[in-house]
Parts: sequence; structure tokens; C-alpha cells
Amino acid sequence: KLHGEPSPMASADVPEITNTMQACSQRSCLTLMVVINEAIATEYDSFDVCNHPMIAYMARNSSKPGRPRGRDQWLIHSTTAYADNFIYGNLNPKDTKTHALRMKIVADEMFAAFSDLVVAQLQEQGVLRRDSVDDHSSPQTLPQPLMMEAHRWGSAFPMRAVAADKKFLSDTELGFFACGDYCIPPSCVPYGYIEAATLSAMHTARRADECTKAACSHHSKQLT
Repeated sequence: KLHGEPSPMASADVPEITNTMQACSQRSCLTLMVVINEAIATEYDSFDVCNHPMIAYMARNSSKPGRPRGRDQWLIHSTTAYADNFIYGNLNPKDTKTHALRMKIVADEMFAAFSDLVVAQLQEQGVLRRDSVDDHSSPQTLPQPLMMEAHRWGSAFPMRAVAADKKFLSDTELGFFACGDYCIPPSCVPYGYIEAATLSAMHTARRADECTKAACSHHSKQLT
């Protein structure tokens, strides 16, 4: 869906499915992509961050199979509370100077929080020393990133599942199916949505295949 444009579902003429999808409330999120010129020696490649006012999740994107090593690429998700506090009341149109300035503030704040969390992790691993109380040197931080860009994600994650039993939405008379992360409760809150979307798609494909085979069988009987 493009910003300010009607949803593609509007032309599908399946009002019951469309209404169910639109009734599913979404959690907001602000995301930050960071590229650093050296690998950060964290023990893990992804972190669920608990009880932090700003950061909920962070993952080393460059750890995925086939990605080039050396430079670190990290993806950071904000908490819903931080996103809501920033987004609502500040819905400036995208691609404007005001919006760009506000997203620069988000990028700076989220990178500072990300840096603090990573440094604390490295200190816990013993990779970095912990500054003593009497040490007045500059606090340890990550190198300045080569690139960082924040993105406003107003409808990021579904707040509830709308098809927990079937795992998908359907209008069998029209042969129309809809699947997604909003159909299945996530296996691990709050970041099991990729798995939920994948499972929903698999259930949908299986049911669509069954319907296709049944229709072909019925048509074949009629011809004979």
C-alpha cells in the first residue's frame, strides 16, 4: 500500500475479508539500519531486549547466509511505546524537510541506545573493560556508522490474530484467500511474526491446493 493511496484489497470485492483485515489493530515501530566499518564481537547475532524504554530488538543483518563479512549491518526495532510517542501528533508527510529532520533525531537517539546496549554486552563478555568509578576518561562507544537510516513503520505488527483457527482468511465461493502474520498468534511475542506469516501462507497454499483439486475432480466427473 502506498502512503495516501487506497489499499489493493479495495478492488478485490471481498468486503468480509477486507473488513476483518482492517479491524486488526497494528503496533507501531521505528526501525534503524546501521552499517559499521568493522565487525562487532558480540557473542550472538540477535537480541530480544527486555524492559528498555527505546529498543525492543536488534539483529546483525550481515550474519544472514550469503551476506559479505567485514562490515557489520544491524537492524534495530524500537519499542511500541517509543514509536507511539514519536509518531502520533507528528504525522508529517514523508519526503519533506520536517520529516527528514525528525527521522534524523530518531536515528541519533536509537543509535546511541544501541551503542550503549552493545557496549554493555561486550563488557559482559569481557571483550571491553568496565570503566571504574574513578576513571574519568570518555565513555566507551561504538565507532561512528558509515550509514544509518531510520524508518517510520506505523503498522508494523498485528496486535491480535484474526484467524487463529483456520490460519488464513477465505471466501471459498470466490476462491479468494488471504494470509499473513495477522492470521496466526506469533510463536514468540513480540517478534515471531515472520514465522506466523510463513505458517499462514503454508496453510493457505495447502487449502487452495485442496480446493483446486476438488474443483478439477468435479469438472472431470461432469465431462465423463
